[in-house]
Amino acid sequence: MQRIAPRAVVALNSGTRLSAGYERSRLDARSGSGLDAVDGQTSANYEHLWTSAAQRVGAITVNGQVGYATGNEHVSTTYGFGIDARVADSLRFTLSHASGPFVISPRTVALGLVAVSQRAQVDWTPTLRYQVLLDASFQDLSDGNRRWEVTLSPRRTMARRAGFNLDLGATAYRLETTRDLDHGYYDPRYYEYYAAGIYPYIKVRENVGLALTAALGVQRDNTTPSFHFGGNVSGEATFGIYRPWIVKVNGSATLNGRLESGAFRAFGVAAALVRRF
Repeated sequence: MQRIAPRAVVALNSGTRLSAGYERSRLDARSGSGLDAVDGQTSANYEHLWTSAAQRVGAITVNGQVGYATGNEHVSTTYGFGIDARVADSLRFTLSHASGPFVISPRTVALGLVAVSQRAQVDWTPTLRYQVLLDASFQDLSDGNRRWEVTLSPRRTMARRAGFNLDLGATAYRLETTRDLDHGYYDPRYYEYYAAGIYPYIKVRENVGLALTAALGVQRDNTTPSFHFGGNVSGEATFGIYRPWIVKVNGSATLNGRLESGAFRAFGVAAALVRRF
C-alpha cells in the first residue's frame, strides 16, 4: 500500500477546530494471493476528499466529518461523528460512529465493501506512574460480516530523565468475526495476541527526539490451537519539536509466526512534514 494524505487544520481561540484533507492510496497484491480482485486485477486506487469540524465546550469536544470517496468503479459518501470527554484529570473517554469504504486490499476496494463502525476508547491514569488504555470497536460490513476488536494496554512509567524516558507495559488483543469469507481481508472466527512491551524515548537534542516501541508475545487463531510467536517493532524520529516546521520519519516491522491463515510479515515507512502557524 502506498498512501499520500495531505491535510490542513485550523484551531480557533473559541475552541473550534476545522480540518480538511485529501487521501490517495494505491494497493497492490500478488496474483492468486486472495487479496487481488476477483477478476484478477492486482492493483486498485482509492481516493478520499473530506472535511471535518470539532467544537470544545468545557471538558467535552464534539466532532463530525463528511467526505467523498472513490475506489475503482465505486463511489460513496463517508461520514463520522463522535464525542471526546475528560470527566476527570485521570479519566478520558471517546465514542465515535463512522461509515466508509473498507480499504484493506485490492479485493475489498474492487468489491466496494463498506464498513459501519462504532468505537469506544477509555484512557485511565489512576496514578502518575500508571496508565490503562481500553479500545473496543464493532464493524458491520456490507458483505454481511461483523467484526469485534478489543485491546487492553496497561503501562507503567519506569524512568523520566533529562535525556531519556522509559515505559514498560503489556497488550492483550482479541478479534472475532461472524463469517470466514474470501473477500480480501483477515476474518478468522477468533484471533488473540498477548505481548509485553517496552517504550523508550531518547531526547537527542531539544528539538530532536526518537521514540521506539517493541512488543513481543504470542498469538493464535481458531485454526491453530497452540500459540506461536508474534511481535512488532517501530520507531519515529521527530525533528523540530518546538519549531514552526516539523519533520517526522517513522518505520515499523511486524514479524508474526507462521499460521495456517493470516500469517504475514509487514514493513512500513512514513514521513510527514508539518507547518505550524
